[in-house]
Order: sequence, then C-alpha cells, then structure tokens
Amino acid sequence: MLPLEAGPEWMQTAAKVNPLTYIVDAERALFTGTLWDSTVAWGLVAALATCAVGLRVGIRTVKKVI
Repeated sequence: MLPLEAGPEWMQTAAKVNPLTYIVDAERALFTGTLWDSTVAWGLVAALATCAVGLRVGIRTVKKVI
C-alpha cells in the first residue's frame, strides 16, 4: 500500500505487470471519493481479469482431480 515512487527502480518495473498494483491504485482513488477516474476503470479491468484467470485455473484444477 506504499507509494511505488519511493521504491527502487526494479520494483517500479515489476509493479507495471502486476494487476494488484492497478487494483490498489483504484482503491486509493475510491477512498478519496474519485468515482469516475480512469484509475478506477483500470482497477476494475485488472480485478475482472484476475478473477477470470483464477476461475479458469481453479476449474481446470478441479477437473483434473475428478
């Protein structure tokens, strides 16, 4: 939850491909009351993509077990 600007360069680069970064940024925007910001939209997209990938992996794993 700390700002990435204070972190090392490698951490800032790794955060760009981590969907959790976009979700946390969206949460920050929502906490400040900014409902219609593009940050919130990107956070929603990242959350939906993460859910879709997790659901797909979970279903495939359960099918292998059964």
